[in-house]
This record gives sequence, C-alpha cells and structure tokens, in this order.
Amino acid sequence: MKLSRKQPLKFNKKPLAISLALLLFAGGMQGCSSSSDDSDSSPSGSTPPASSSGKLATLNATQAKARLDLATGELTTEEGNWQVAYEKYVGFSLKKGVKACLAHEIKTLYDEAGKPVADEFKKLTQDNTLEGFNQVDINNTDICTPIESSIKTQISSDAWWTYNPDPAAGGKVTVHSDDTNGWILKSADGKAYARIKFTEFATRQYTIKLDYELWDAASKSFKSKVSTPPLDFSKGAAYWDLETNTVSTVGTGDWELKFSKEGRNILIQLNGGASGTGQAGAAGKDGALQVASVDDATDPTNTAQVYKYFADSAQSGLSKPGDFGPLHYAVGGGHAMWPTFATYLIEDNNNFYKMQVVSNTGESGSDPSGTLVIRYDEAKAR
Repeated sequence: MKLSRKQPLKFNKKPLAISLALLLFAGGMQGCSSSSDDSDSSPSGSTPPASSSGKLATLNATQAKARLDLATGELTTEEGNWQVAYEKYVGFSLKKGVKACLAHEIKTLYDEAGKPVADEFKKLTQDNTLEGFNQVDINNTDICTPIESSIKTQISSDAWWTYNPDPAAGGKVTVHSDDTNGWILKSADGKAYARIKFTEFATRQYTIKLDYELWDAASKSFKSKVSTPPLDFSKGAAYWDLETNTVSTVGTGDWELKFSKEGRNILIQLNGGASGTGQAGAAGKDGALQVASVDDATDPTNTAQVYKYFADSAQSGLSKPGDFGPLHYAVGGGHAMWPTFATYLIEDNNNFYKMQVVSNTGESGSDPSGTLVIRYDEAKAR
C-alpha cells in the first residue's frame, strides 16, 4: 500500500535536538583492529569527506553487534531504544516491531545479471550520494512500504531434495547426492566441527535424518560417518545437539540445528546469528567454502578451506540491493565491504526515519571493518 498525498498523514513525532556535526563515539563500544576478515583497505567512495553535511553517526560493530537509535544518533544496548543493528558476517537487523523498506537505490551499481560493477561503486562518495538521500520524501506517492523482519537461513530447506510423486513413497522425498546436499557445521560453542548431509526427509511425517562426520582435532581428520536419530518436528520444534547426537523439544543448552514448520514452510535454523545465541555457523555450496565441495574440505579450521562460518540472518527491507543490503561483499575481489549508498525508510511506532550507510571503515576510511558511518534523519510528513 502506497502513501498518498490525498490522505493527510498524522504521525506522533518527537522533536529531534541533534547537532548537524559528525557524531563520533568512543569508549566501551570501540574495538581493536580486525584480523583476517572483511577488513581490506577501504574502497574509494567509502570514506566520508570532511565537507559532508547532514546528520552522521558512527556504529562501531568491529567486535560485537552494535545498535543505533535513529532518534538520537546514539549507540545503545539490547534493552535500550534502537531501530537498526549490525553484526559482522551476519548483517543488518531490526528491533522487534520496527519496519524498513528500500526507498532509493543506485541502479548502475549492478549489471543485468545482478552482478556488482566495480567501476560504478568506485564513483560514489558521501557528497555525490547526498541528493539521493534527500530525494526520499515520505509524502511521495511512490514511497516504499516498510515491512518487519523474517529469518534468512544459511541451510536451505528445499535445495537438497526433490518431491517423489509415487504414492508408495509415503511422502518420502528423493534426497540429492550432489553438492546441494552438504555443509561444514561449526558447533554452538565454537569448538567442534562436522561435515553434515541429509539422508532422509518424510514430508508428511515431518521427520528428517542426517549423516555427519565429526572433526577430530587430535588426529586432524574427520571421524567415521554417524547417523542421527529421526528428528521429528511434527508437533513442535526439534533441536539437534552435534556433540551428543541427541534431539530435544526444548531449545535450551548446546544445540546446533533447529527444525520446525511455519505454515507449509520448513525452517532449518542454526544456533547463531538471528536464530540463536550460540556461535553455530555453516559453510556450503553458497557459503564461504574455498574448496570445490564439502567433501574436499580436510580441515574445517583452515581458513584457506573454509574462510568463514555464517550464521542465520534477518531478511527485511534492509536486505537489498547488496548481498548485505546497505553493503556488498568483495566487489571486484578481496574481502572488503562496499557501501551501496542505498537509502532506507525506517518506521518505529509511527515515527519515520531515513538511513544511508556511507562507510564501512569509519570517518577516515582506514578504521577496522565494521566501523559504519551512517547518514540519518527524521522523515517528516507535511
């Protein structure tokens, strides 16, 4: 539904007493330099020039998830007032109840196939993208409609199987044997690893089975293949623990995978990122594998084989246009995060804000990756 000029808009706005100067934050949230991650030297266009205008805030997420209050430009805690958060390798998320949508993007950044065009990214600066930020007007009849977040899982629930129409199959699907079926899994405590593959899925009974090979750090090899018990999520969520090979209906403790149904959809979630409090992560065909397939991984702790384990993330109005929404990873190679300079409309309890990420490496462009500079403002209705 679009906002129309024909209908007067009444929003309960609280006044903003914010300086137009750059707001920089130090102290407890400030982190140390990143190690081998997405912290390559800053691409041109990610460094805000000293002459920049507008409200700016620095969101320091170099060491941990950081949250920003767009009403004040201040960093805050989980319990505080905030709308947008960022965590490295996970991405952007919204506080429960907050909505967002993509209000303005720079179309030339991607070709017809959706691939990033490095030369176009290099042209962008904080100054020459201010106009696009200013164009976002809540009174515009073409303004986007903010939406709430949902979970974007790292392990697909449908890529590794094909439905079997034979009535004799009893709802059991045909499980693939190619590289769509296989992941390297990191445990919730971050200390154990395993190679996992699905072996059975009964769609009518809502049961799944896996084979897994636990990594033996002492011998530097994967142990023999072991099968899981049937993971039954027909009456509620099922939580599987990698180290003990047990299944529980209670999501407490050191579980790695959660299986559940959401309407007719099936979710396979990790105990990490947007889905859990642990450190669980996965690398597969579409993840951070540096080898041809999971079968070619001989050491899951070697970053030359598995660069990074990714947790589940939030799918929201902040999820496009880049692969991390306001940021795009590895434009033209390397591991840098490049700002897309997209502008987003954020709605929080009938208060509206607009937001644009203009740097991933701080004001100078040489700070650690995850030092986000964010341009923001209240979006007022006339």
